[in-house]
Amino acid sequence: MIMSKNIMVGKWGEQLAANYLMLQGFVMLDKNWRGTQGEIDLVMKNEHQGIIFIEVKTRTGKNFGFPESAVTTKKRRNLIKNKRRLAYRCSINF
Repeated sequence: MIMSKNIMVGKWGEQLAANYLMLQGFVMLDKNWRGTQGEIDLVMKNEHQGIIFIEVKTRTGKNFGFPESAVTTKKRRNLIKNKRRLAYRCSINF
């Protein structure tokens, strides 16, 4: 299967983010978890912040806007729904 450039850039960004967070003391619990409302890119944990759910948006230049602008209200709602679903499945309390 041939990956598109966008998918390759996205996977690279996810790995870069995961590596950075692991250097900061986080442990990877899951990656690319798929729920009914889409995907959670990274699920990580550390002793100070607990479990965090991460949406990675990788940009190759400034022409595409800031990554945070790509996380729409709908995307946020879906992330929250997936977070709750994953927490329920794994018996995670918040």
